[in-house]
Amino acid sequence: MELAYIILLILLAVYVPFYIYVRMGKLEKYGFVKYGPCVMIKTKWGLRLMERLSKYRRVWNAFGTISKVITVILMAFMVFIVVIDLTMIPQMMSSSTRIGPEYILAIPGLNPMLPLVYGVIGLIVAMVVHELAHGIQSRANDIDVDASGLLYAVVPVGAFVEPNNEQLQKSSRKAQMHVFSAGIAINTVVAVVLFLVMSFGMLGSLAPQYGDNPAVGGLSDGSPAFNEGITNYSIITSFGATDPDDLRFEFNPSNLVQVRYDTADSKDNIANMRLGVYVVAITADSPASNFKSFFEKRFIYKMDIGDGEGLQLVSSLSKFSELLSKTHGNQSVIVVTLASDGTDERTGSITLASRNGIGFLGVSTNISGMGFTTPNEVLAGAKNPFHNADSIQDVGMNMISYIGAPFRGYSPIPEDMHWWYSDSQIFWVSLSTMFWIFWLNLVLAVFNALPAIPFDGGYLFRGGVDWIADKFKLTGDKKEATVNMVSNGVSMFMIFAFMLIVMVMLI
Repeated sequence: MELAYIILLILLAVYVPFYIYVRMGKLEKYGFVKYGPCVMIKTKWGLRLMERLSKYRRVWNAFGTISKVITVILMAFMVFIVVIDLTMIPQMMSSSTRIGPEYILAIPGLNPMLPLVYGVIGLIVAMVVHELAHGIQSRANDIDVDASGLLYAVVPVGAFVEPNNEQLQKSSRKAQMHVFSAGIAINTVVAVVLFLVMSFGMLGSLAPQYGDNPAVGGLSDGSPAFNEGITNYSIITSFGATDPDDLRFEFNPSNLVQVRYDTADSKDNIANMRLGVYVVAITADSPASNFKSFFEKRFIYKMDIGDGEGLQLVSSLSKFSELLSKTHGNQSVIVVTLASDGTDERTGSITLASRNGIGFLGVSTNISGMGFTTPNEVLAGAKNPFHNADSIQDVGMNMISYIGAPFRGYSPIPEDMHWWYSDSQIFWVSLSTMFWIFWLNLVLAVFNALPAIPFDGGYLFRGGVDWIADKFKLTGDKKEATVNMVSNGVSMFMIFAFMLIVMVMLI
């Protein structure tokens, strides 16, 4: 993070005198002009191509209609994301997790999430097709394109095409909305096409050799699994004599079990270890937080929930959940914990809190420090982000999760998991290139759909308000005042909400 600040300060130190020099008009003859806080670098790149492609006017008229539909859908989705994030601000503020400024700026190589080569390729493709679509749609509606080029403000912030503003203002509302929605729509189309190629083509061709074997998708430092040398992304091939495809088997942490596992570098490794419900984290201000040394980095061995069964062995994660589901808030339960080496058995009485109508203890657990997934589950999520969605809300949340996948190292499958599926470097380079072009086109489309000027969605929203005003037969100054009030008000709210969310994530 410190390096990111240093680089940004150096870039800022270079940009400020350059901006002042441009503002003085010293470089105007070379196409460098100020544009708010940015420097606009005007060129004639792509103008001939826009002219040539714009001749297919029926196609672009139909695409304009489709573009408006796509934009409205993405606009609704973007508003949904902002509203969800606003409701989560208290949770964000109480969380210790923060992101650095390097994650805010879409600078490949500086942003830890964006790989340098793939990120540059994806950004170039996304920006070029976005602005090309604006230019083509402008010419298809007889609006001249005066220039194309780049916007620069400390770092390159985007590409642009510059329709003739006077002609654009005089054109019909339909033409304006076709122009404004073109970039969002073409980015969406590119993203959808690439997603289908990845999902049904490339990912569909993979056949995981480990299939439903448990795969270590998270490992806690100092846990029994960590101490026995099991590494993240290991594939479990056997838990003693138990079928490794079934994580619902029962175990007893007082006994040692021979665990066999494969890694990317070695096969058939052996770890003799204890398997049990292991406490990896304790929720703040929960009943367990008052007994940290009793729970922290220990097995939950037995429980007596007062149902007449006495102390029962907590033999699986599902057994632990089942026992808690039979309790209620303010109920005292007997808990027996065991040290990770199988010694130091402790017994205590804990009074539960209440959550969702049942008893709440406040511990996060897994199996001996290992969080599990399977190669098939990871592949299913990469191929279809909606594969486990049961409702419209699930679809929306899964979409948000898929867009945020690179923050968790997925692109669409983390590099450390590649060995689960294929050793072909050509395959993974091709897939990664395709994913980043897909992802950056999708992100550019979604964020441009924000109903706030100067985003494309803001101009589309204003056009929609203007159309509604016509339906209510508003005219003259009253219409203009109403349109300005609604569109500017929504723009200000969305920008304020977006900036607030970003600040909460940074502070």
